[in-house]
Amino acid sequence: MRNRSWLVIHLLMVLMLLLVGCSSPSPSPESTSSSDTPLASAEDAQASASNVNKIDPERPVVVTVGGVPAYVDDFENAKNSLLNQYAQTYAQFGMDLLTVLAGADGRMFELGIEAEAALQLIQLILTQDEANRRNITLNESDVRAEFDRQYGEFLSSRGWTEAELEQFLADQGLDLVTFRADVTRYIEHQLLAMAVQEAVAGAIDLTGDDVAAYFEEHKSEFAMTYTGPGDLDLSSVESDVRDALRESIARERAETWYEELYNATELVFSDPLLGAMVIQMTDLDEAIAVLEAERDAGSVEDAHLPFVLATFYEQKASTLDDGKVVEGDAEIIAAYREKALHAFREAQASLGNDPAIDSKILELEALLPSNSETAP
Repeated sequence: MRNRSWLVIHLLMVLMLLLVGCSSPSPSPESTSSSDTPLASAEDAQASASNVNKIDPERPVVVTVGGVPAYVDDFENAKNSLLNQYAQTYAQFGMDLLTVLAGADGRMFELGIEAEAALQLIQLILTQDEANRRNITLNESDVRAEFDRQYGEFLSSRGWTEAELEQFLADQGLDLVTFRADVTRYIEHQLLAMAVQEAVAGAIDLTGDDVAAYFEEHKSEFAMTYTGPGDLDLSSVESDVRDALRESIARERAETWYEELYNATELVFSDPLLGAMVIQMTDLDEAIAVLEAERDAGSVEDAHLPFVLATFYEQKASTLDDGKVVEGDAEIIAAYREKALHAFREAQASLGNDPAIDSKILELEALLPSNSETAP
């Protein structure tokens, strides 16, 4: 059953990759609030979410985002999609992803993928909430038209008729109706994200100096696609330059908005290891503190916790040991390496012999002549 689901996920991901390469769709929101609408704070988002989102007691939750649930089944779908992308990439180099996922290092790799999947769901929830707050909706006819365009390009690129696609899905025990519904949801998310980005960015006024400066800074990029007569100058590509600059500004504004909202939003993970993996992407010290607290409380049964914590300790030591060690850093680095060694030994005891763990222990023992059993 697992292989069957991966085949269908692969088919979906082929379509998703195709969509990325297609020209950007043009969403036509039925109702979009003025660009002067103030950006949502975390309090706004959480208050809005609490009125429209209720946790389904029948569905396990992987993380709540300002009180809004992200469910395990959606998380598993996102995770499997990412796993398939990695599987395809590794296969190009003659490698089997299942081999990469083996052992303690494999579990760390998998946790990283799970963190990516969780971040996708978090972004979707925050984007949807901003759309709700701004009263942004999508026109059903526009969604349908965009589906027809992208779906048609997908079938054409594979050389398939819809009947052939339907037969392929049937061979996997699935149906075309479900597949089309999944693709429609993806397109709705795609269009909604673009509409929110446009609303968040607001009006973008460009001066001639702005356009000229951007052209000079990116002249080599425009030269790569320039096919007009004569030498490249601003007048020959001004429209393209304005579009590129406007898109760059809109993207920067949207990224700033999202970063600020994400940092201010309370995230509650059901799995502390997953939560720590997400947290360490922006704050390694906090991630270490989370896992130390879970270890001390004995509330996590996952035998990989010592290995994950040891890896974080080692990352912290490496961050400090950047070749520019200042006074006092040497002792701090040694302390983190002592903690890492102790945690790797704990991982060895809980997981058994593992080449990755064994090599880490030997490496740290060589770096720490005292080779002590320093407590964390």
